[in-house]
Amino acid sequence: MGRSAPWSAPIKEYLSSSDRTAVIGLLIKGGVVLWVLAIILVVFFG
Repeated sequence: MGRSAPWSAPIKEYLSSSDRTAVIGLLIKGGVVLWVLAIILVVFFG
């Protein structure tokens, strides 16, 4: 428990590299993209 959680590793890598592809990969894995698209649809068509 002394070290950072496994899920924080990719986040730190992104913060240090600022690689958009890494962000997209994390979003897809987390399913955040689906939420973002849903929010956009609600904003534009709601």
